[in-house]
Amino acid sequence: MIRTFAGTEFTWQNEGKLAVNAPIGSPQDVNLDAAGNVYYADLFGQAYRVSPDGRVQLIAGNGFRGDPVDGVDARKSPFPDLTSIAKGPDDSIYLGFNFGIKKILPDGTLAPVAGGGTALGDGGRATAAGVSFRTTGFIWDSNGNLLFSDTVNHRVRRIDGTGIITTIAGNGQAVSTGDGGLATNAGVYFPNALRLDPAGNLLILEEFGRIRKVTPAGVISTLVTSLVNPHGMDLDRAGNILVTESRAHSISKITADGKSRTTVAGTTQGFADGAVGQAQFNAPQMLRVDGDGSVLVADTGNGRIRRISADGRTVSTVAGNGLFAYTPDGTPAAQAYFQRPGGIAISPAGALYISDESSRSVYRVESNGTLTRVAGTGPDGPAIPNYQPVPARSTPLVTPRGITFDRAGNLYIADFDRIRRVTSDGIISTFAATAANLGGTFYLATDAGGNVYATGQTSRVLKITPDGNISVLAGTGVDGFRDGPGAQAQFSGLLGVAATANGNVYVADRVNERVRRIAPDGSVSTYAGPGLGIPQGLALEVDGSLLVTSIGRPSGTNLSRIRADRSIVQLLSGNEGFSGDGGPASDARVNSPRGVTSDAAGNIYIADWGNSRIRAILASAPAFGVSPASVSFKAQSGDPEAPPLQVSVSSTTGVPFGVTSSAPFITAAASSTTAPATVSISVIAAALAPGTYNGTVTITPTVGGVTPVTVGVTLAVEAAKPAQLKSDATGLSFSVVQGASVSLKRLLLSNSGGGNLTFTARAVANSGGPWLSVAPAQASVTAAVPVPLTVTADPASLQPNTYTGSIVLTASNND
Repeated sequence: MIRTFAGTEFTWQNEGKLAVNAPIGSPQDVNLDAAGNVYYADLFGQAYRVSPDGRVQLIAGNGFRGDPVDGVDARKSPFPDLTSIAKGPDDSIYLGFNFGIKKILPDGTLAPVAGGGTALGDGGRATAAGVSFRTTGFIWDSNGNLLFSDTVNHRVRRIDGTGIITTIAGNGQAVSTGDGGLATNAGVYFPNALRLDPAGNLLILEEFGRIRKVTPAGVISTLVTSLVNPHGMDLDRAGNILVTESRAHSISKITADGKSRTTVAGTTQGFADGAVGQAQFNAPQMLRVDGDGSVLVADTGNGRIRRISADGRTVSTVAGNGLFAYTPDGTPAAQAYFQRPGGIAISPAGALYISDESSRSVYRVESNGTLTRVAGTGPDGPAIPNYQPVPARSTPLVTPRGITFDRAGNLYIADFDRIRRVTSDGIISTFAATAANLGGTFYLATDAGGNVYATGQTSRVLKITPDGNISVLAGTGVDGFRDGPGAQAQFSGLLGVAATANGNVYVADRVNERVRRIAPDGSVSTYAGPGLGIPQGLALEVDGSLLVTSIGRPSGTNLSRIRADRSIVQLLSGNEGFSGDGGPASDARVNSPRGVTSDAAGNIYIADWGNSRIRAILASAPAFGVSPASVSFKAQSGDPEAPPLQVSVSSTTGVPFGVTSSAPFITAAASSTTAPATVSISVIAAALAPGTYNGTVTITPTVGGVTPVTVGVTLAVEAAKPAQLKSDATGLSFSVVQGASVSLKRLLLSNSGGGNLTFTARAVANSGGPWLSVAPAQASVTAAVPVPLTVTADPASLQPNTYTGSIVLTASNND
């Protein structure tokens, strides 16, 4: 049986509110229109518009990852990662996402623009062409043609007014070559932003440091080099080129001839508004120059849209408060927000740990089902990590991915270009850091001897001994495919890694679509595949079976179990999406699964990355129970609802449940929809005659295989005592100054008998006129709910003296 163990979708609740107070996730692109509206696209599948008065509105995305649906309201459609946004000359809003481009028509519905095919499709309809999983840089030329960067296809492409797509720069090779020749024959390396200069030249920003220029005749050259991971580009009113340099956390200005470069804003990683010299950015991506000369920046790492003033002196926030999907400690795991959960591991003590790349944190699921952050500062923490030994919650992580434990309980975190270690006392430090060796580190595993194995962008498998010495276990560092001795073996795109007690190490060879095994003697062989799809995460079960998460054809989005005899069992349906909780895993859908692990009981946990959840496949029905098994009440006929009694609901895995009662005199409500929780049970005797009444409250798990439990409820109803009106005082005294304001005092009336007693109240002044009053003039009182009477003395018309009066109370039973 599969169920959600942790995580739920983040619901947008800031419609129409000030954008600076709204949480936004990871803004990739920012744009604007002639009316002063600002648009931004969020990596987490939603797009927004900020009006000139600073109010934010959702314009696309329903919060779920998935393929967008043509013809529906864009706000009700799922989206995968959104990478770009721009308003077109047809007043439609164009959105770039993984493998496609859509547009929001003026009526708010979605329509196709490009993508959907498997072949490149040049010369054909753009809606049947294949585009890569990152489309960016939308601009329109003077003829109304849409130009965009087909980034991972290493091309710049054009869609004309009839919908025909062609390549106008780039030959598809991941190189930056071809200066002096036709742009269509040149290598264009990960193009991002595009701009047309006043002379009609097309400027292409390459992610790995260059600006290329293509003349109207189609000849390409290099204008600028040595930029630091640039993403966004625009031209100011003087023709200068403004560029975001993501890894330098800054915005640079380059003269039109490319010969002079200055920093406009940002020098160190962080977040700070104010004077431009002190302002800080965190991995900014796209930018746009406003009509007034100010500059809008998608400050991706800070989860904000920032503005550099037209005079270049100050930086301010336009949208975002840095608290996207924030989950405080103590939140039930099933109600927590994750952004990109990728790594999961079981500690020696049996607790599940989760790394969330986008929130830069690692969390622990406690035994009571709540969540605690154990490393990282969360989405709104400082940007710059402290690599010295410090408390793990006091310093941010960069991009935490794979996590693992050694037998001593130390937690290891793959954190981009280094491996961090968190000791059992909560202190984090750098365990290994060598940029040339580690590159972008993705997954980790440990063996019985405390050695750590790491995979990443270098296409090598690394071994780090407990004292931090790094060596290459296998791989040449050159992408390829070759079995054999470890020093000669080749891998391509390594991800998951798992180590056995007998010295075998398994790795997920993503590009080659295989699982490879490294034997104790260092030799490399193919263990499984092709046929698994693209393997992602690996984990070993207690019996030695290997678990493999995968995406893509032929197996689809899946989890496979490879037994010792190498037979393979598919544990999931293979279909991408989100469904199946409470039923068999074989019918369930997940979305881009990453890390996987299993516990000693045989339960399997999957980092359902695309659905922002941790899913659990249970080895057996989870324990589920209540305490006490029965509750008893005593009441009188006519009594209102009795004070509730509490029943505790427990579960080993946080089972969701519902509550029903068998009789109308029983009420029941749960403190949470997921165990552990409490259920408050009460009874109402108002309509019951004397006697003994029995009923039940049924607590029903909403997952398959777990038996409902019932709580017995007994109510003993006695005959009601005669109604009796009582007052908490027999007299009141006022002392006031002549002409002063009124003086108020209170009587509290109760019913010492049973049932509901109605009474009237009136004030009688013996002398001095109507200086005495009472309210309310009529009310009902029960034994459980007393009624206050307000008695007022008004001295306005009185001379100095002593005055007397009375309050006359008349009950409906003539008492």
